[in-house]
Amino acid sequence: NIIRRLGTGNIYLGMNLYSGEQVIIKEARLGSTPTTTNCRYRLWDLKKNEFNLLNNRYFQKNINLPKPEDIFHYKDSFFIIEKKINGITLRKFISQNPLLVTKKYKGNFSNYNRHLKNIIENILLLIFSIHQAGYIMNDISDDNFLIDLTTDKVSVIDIESISKMEENKYRDVETARYILRKPENLTDINADYYKLSLLFLYLIFGKINEFLVDEHFFEKRFQLLKDKMSTIQKDVVNFSLWLYKKSKNNFVDLNTEKIIINKFKFRKFDEEALDNRNLSTSEILTQIKKYYIHKFNLKFDDKFKGTNYLGDLTKYTLTYGILGSMILGKKLAWISEVNLKELIQKVHIEINKNVEKNQLNNGLFFGLAGAALFDYYMDIPFEDNVYLFKLINRINSETNTSFANGLAGIIYALQEMSKNKGYPDFKEIIDSISLSHKEPNNNDEGFEYGDIGWAYILLREYKVSSKTFYLNVASKILKRSTSKYLNEKPFMGISYNSKLWPNIRCPYFMYGSAGLIYVLSLFYNMTGQFNWKIMEKYLTSLNQPYAYNYGFNNGAAGILYVLIKIKEQKDIPGNISQKINSMILNYKRMLLFHYQNKNEVLGWPTDGQIDFADDIGSGTLGIYLVLRKLI
Repeated sequence: NIIRRLGTGNIYLGMNLYSGEQVIIKEARLGSTPTTTNCRYRLWDLKKNEFNLLNNRYFQKNINLPKPEDIFHYKDSFFIIEKKINGITLRKFISQNPLLVTKKYKGNFSNYNRHLKNIIENILLLIFSIHQAGYIMNDISDDNFLIDLTTDKVSVIDIESISKMEENKYRDVETARYILRKPENLTDINADYYKLSLLFLYLIFGKINEFLVDEHFFEKRFQLLKDKMSTIQKDVVNFSLWLYKKSKNNFVDLNTEKIIINKFKFRKFDEEALDNRNLSTSEILTQIKKYYIHKFNLKFDDKFKGTNYLGDLTKYTLTYGILGSMILGKKLAWISEVNLKELIQKVHIEINKNVEKNQLNNGLFFGLAGAALFDYYMDIPFEDNVYLFKLINRINSETNTSFANGLAGIIYALQEMSKNKGYPDFKEIIDSISLSHKEPNNNDEGFEYGDIGWAYILLREYKVSSKTFYLNVASKILKRSTSKYLNEKPFMGISYNSKLWPNIRCPYFMYGSAGLIYVLSLFYNMTGQFNWKIMEKYLTSLNQPYAYNYGFNNGAAGILYVLIKIKEQKDIPGNISQKINSMILNYKRMLLFHYQNKNEVLGWPTDGQIDFADDIGSGTLGIYLVLRKLI
């Protein structure tokens, strides 16, 4: 069986037919991971190096390794066979961190803490043993260590990059996320410990990409979460931050290496808290306003950065592009009339190019509905809104019902424009679409691509038309969406796609439980029957230590927005009100802690935490809109 598919060569689970024992078979494909000096056989050489090390007496005696079985060639691949070791990878252990999940640790928190302490100590001893034998580990990763949770024994299951100190041939074999910000002048021993410090920090926080854009990310995250952390977790963080600082300054050599093990073993730290006075919400909002007034009026089209989901096409779309940002800038009077007119002309040129290339779909997020809504908000007259006319001509052929790319988003755009600013009443078109797609039933569950977005536009239409058809269909959709999880304790959020990923849940607005909670609250308000028992159950999914992203659609800001809107309800039961207040404070603190304003960068990292963006979907302007509601 293939247990891991890789372009460079798969990893297989097999069996020794003579002994009946399971074995691991590692493949190295010819020509993989080439260098300028070794184009064809580089990965073969790495696997041969691994097999030789597995046969090294010192390594087998002093380091927990798989037992070597055999090697062979087949076609253009070289294979090594080793005995299978039972256990879980360090990556799997990270997923059991109680700080990162709502569900309780399978054992309990004390068991997790014991495992964590022993695992850190054993990894340190393992690296120490490799160095004392005159070797360098080079590639340090959560996939390279295997943990036996019955004994906490740590084994190394990928040693192809280990090389002798005096001739380190595999110095460049590294895992990218553990060499972020690595100084170029590090000695090999310090490079190993630098990577190890980042691995340990990732082990606690489950995040690392943001370290690339914020060198103080881990200190900020520690300050944010330390009250929820166990003593050993705090010790690991303090130790890792100490190790990071020491290794990046080339502190470690073979003579001082023992200090590192003792430092963690006795765990006596002088906590060096980050000297970072957190700005208030008002101060941050003031900085953002000043920054964008300047940016909007200084070649904004050139300087704008969106969340790059569709490459260059994204820039001139609504949610993740410049269109939504300009709508906000105009609404807040941040753009002068002269600059706005110039910007609109430039944007129209680029949208027209995409239309001519047939690159725009009909939808709200990335298509004609978004462009038509943009023109409406830019006060383009109805008769001049060419994107709206193109959209209306295409509506009858549209089968997608999603809010992002289909009919739900199109209806939303028509609802916004209907009978406003000289635009006609679109109720006949809306009625026709709604009746011909009465009750879609998608595998996607969220607001963005699932039926919840459809329920949302039906409730909006019911509010203006009072037609019970809209309310009844929305009721059926919401009943179906909520009934799936009535017996789930605790409720962990809804699935992005119930068919493909039934067990992957999230709390976010566009594809998680926050969107469901928001639409459900609208329904309760329209019916005059707010079911706090059900609402309390679904609110539990929002009670997370932190969100992976910061933006509105897929991050903390969207969750915070929903909590703020729920807080506006009347007659909230006291215990639920306390929970909501606590969650609001948690997500607010998260956003305030990770706000940045330095080196010509202002705001929050966008989805994936590898860059900053201005857009309203995942960027700083969307977060700004939510934080304004706290003032």
